Amino acid sequence: MIKTHSIVSEACELRPHHIGMPVTYKGVTGYLIRYITACEHNLLSLSLDEVRECLAANAPADTDI
Repeated sequence: MIKTHSIVSEACELRPHHIGMPVTYKGVTGYLIRYITACEHNLLSLSLDEVRECLAANAPADTDI
């Protein structure tokens, strides 16, 4: 599976225009962002299918995604 996104720790300094979505997925809590390599703050790399699962798991109860 090709990894397309990452969950990074809150300590990761994101670019000013890059806003991560706070998520918890598979026991990992952090910010969901587009995939990054070689970052010490990368907690979990996700495939597109995993991103969909993550977004569904973190969606507000009154929102359809």
